[in-house]
Amino acid sequence: MKSRRQVLIVHFQPTEKYPPIQNLLNFLADREPDWDIKVLTHKFEGIDVFVPKGNVQVKRLKFPVLSLKWGRFWHYIQFTLFAFKEARAWKPHTILYYETDSAMAGFTAHLASQKSKLLIHYHEYNSPQQYKCGMLWIRLAHVLEKNYLWKKATWISHTNELRLKLFQKNYGFKDASKLHTMANYPPNSWVKDKKPEHGKRMVYVGSLGVDNFFVEGLLNFLAKEGKAYTLDIYGHNISAALKELIGKSGLPNISIKPGVPYAQLPEVLSHYNIGLILYKPFNENFRFNETNKLFEYLSGGLEVWYPFQLKGIKAFQEKHRLTALKAFDFNAANALSEGIQAQGDNTEYPINCVLEKEFEKILAVI
Repeated sequence: MKSRRQVLIVHFQPTEKYPPIQNLLNFLADREPDWDIKVLTHKFEGIDVFVPKGNVQVKRLKFPVLSLKWGRFWHYIQFTLFAFKEARAWKPHTILYYETDSAMAGFTAHLASQKSKLLIHYHEYNSPQQYKCGMLWIRLAHVLEKNYLWKKATWISHTNELRLKLFQKNYGFKDASKLHTMANYPPNSWVKDKKPEHGKRMVYVGSLGVDNFFVEGLLNFLAKEGKAYTLDIYGHNISAALKELIGKSGLPNISIKPGVPYAQLPEVLSHYNIGLILYKPFNENFRFNETNKLFEYLSGGLEVWYPFQLKGIKAFQEKHRLTALKAFDFNAANALSEGIQAQGDNTEYPINCVLEKEFEKILAVI
């Protein structure tokens, strides 16, 4: 246990939508109960509020309406001033901000408390071209990152090695000593001591739509298989287009259910055999993604079906040789039925892929 200290975490997006930040907060609360930890974030209507463990204080502003362009720009300014005020009054030992949409707030917090150590983590990877096409506030924040924040930071992390290498290459990092990985692993308590069962109860957890997900081939597969397979979809953000598509299909073996709080996910997953990952590789972020769904499904003892184009998951599979990971071509029902043969001989969940081991790295820096 380290000496008592104050840690300020700036996370513009609601923590309820990001299980990895929930995991980190609970980990810090368990490991360092004498620390004072404060989180600045937003409240998102329609989702159960995440309540972290004892010594974590969460301050939330109301999440801005996305359709109001200049209203959201003004809200970014409000959030930035909010962070400045909190840091000036509190003088934290460490400031950790997540993503470029929190960068301005991270900057003003560090400006108000310049002796604070600065750490940065990215849930997602954004290419230089994506930043160029982004909204004005994000473009300005990114310029600030490149010219100031990345130089001041003692820690910059991405969720896996492939994304980190892209980040280092595309942004010309010569000093790799501050670059780290911080993967989206679940708690050790989630790991089930069982091998995947070859059943036909499928589950998908998370946001889902039509344009950027392999859903049409999956629906054709389910229609072809009749009632042999079932699919339950859990999510707070299921697009109207997808609901319409499923409705028109008339398939009785597909069900859309409300999203569930993260802590309840192990119980939900225990009723299924196959966890689905359906992202299309439409940019580098998704092509090299190792989504938290991957580890949540695997730790629960499920098989995981994923599109063969996702190189991040393929690299994880090759490293650990997991038989429960199966790559498919989701573009057509026949190809999905046949599957793609993958090499693997390991039936056990990797013992190092739990947050308790992963978060030791950042804990040593905080």
